[in-house]
Amino acid sequence: MNISVASCIADLLFERDTVILPGFGGFTAEYKSAGIDQVQGLIQPPSKEVQFKTNLVLNDGVLVDFIKTKYSIEAAEAQEQVDDYIQNLRERLAKKEIVQIPDVGKLYLDFEKTIKFLPDKTNFNKESFGLPALNFYPVLRNKEEVIAQTAQSPSARPANQPADTSSKKAARITPHQILPWLIAASVFILGISLYYYYDRYIDKFDETSEEDLASLKERLNIKPSLEDTALLNESPAAQPETKAEINEAKNIPAEPVPDTEAPTLAPGKKECIIIIGGFSNKTNAEKLVKKLYRDGFEPYSDLKGSLTRVGVQFAFDTESEVNEVLEKVHDRYNSSAWVLKAE
Repeated sequence: MNISVASCIADLLFERDTVILPGFGGFTAEYKSAGIDQVQGLIQPPSKEVQFKTNLVLNDGVLVDFIKTKYSIEAAEAQEQVDDYIQNLRERLAKKEIVQIPDVGKLYLDFEKTIKFLPDKTNFNKESFGLPALNFYPVLRNKEEVIAQTAQSPSARPANQPADTSSKKAARITPHQILPWLIAASVFILGISLYYYYDRYIDKFDETSEEDLASLKERLNIKPSLEDTALLNESPAAQPETKAEINEAKNIPAEPVPDTEAPTLAPGKKECIIIIGGFSNKTNAEKLVKKLYRDGFEPYSDLKGSLTRVGVQFAFDTESEVNEVLEKVHDRYNSSAWVLKAE
């Protein structure tokens, strides 16, 4: 008999708010009310937000009892199925694999060996299950046009009264009517431009502390010391660390993605690692890792001193493949990205 513990987890989340894998962790489903996304123009239905918590390890017997009832088996056999499933999860995570639990989400280990969870888009709220997100569009109407249309309506005048031709003139678009629309469109375009400017440039420097600014002011108009001159003449081998610090100042926004090591290469394949940036802020590093994962790349991260370096890793046959991926990374993330390893 083919017993699927993963499908039982998804089924239980429709019925309960907590599903525990004994000794491993638990999934919780918390109610999330309906919301309106003004930017994307979406109305989201009520749902349940699924999270994974490693502190929920006590065996409440719910999962075992559900499997026992669903498949009509003994409790001991159901417990054995759960234990085997949890052992399989541990082994796959130890191999840096991303474990997919259908309709629930993905589990993976980050660079600190901590279990992370990415939920799927399944709505476990039974009352709103199957309801899609709705698009909405604002209705913009001109007051003068409404008055003119009312005046032109046959119900607005007696049957024996001829149509008023002056209302047709009032319905014509005049420069005074166009001007508010032009102003509104200009303000909208300006707002969008400022938003993207702030997102791409201003936010990149929000990590600069007051101490850093004070240090820069102290160094203004001071002749470099011999030690500073030696640093300027440092060999090219030290440049990647400098690039990592520059990328930290840029504070590239992203979301966490599985930190994976290089998979076992097929015969004849070579491995390449491209470093995109280095971060002293753990949150920023995790954001970039997650963005790389969602963009379809295999993320890479390691610790270099006090910085967490983040990049992509992949197998290749020819140097042209490396150049192609490097060009994509330059275009999407950071033009200063560099190759750490290609062999």
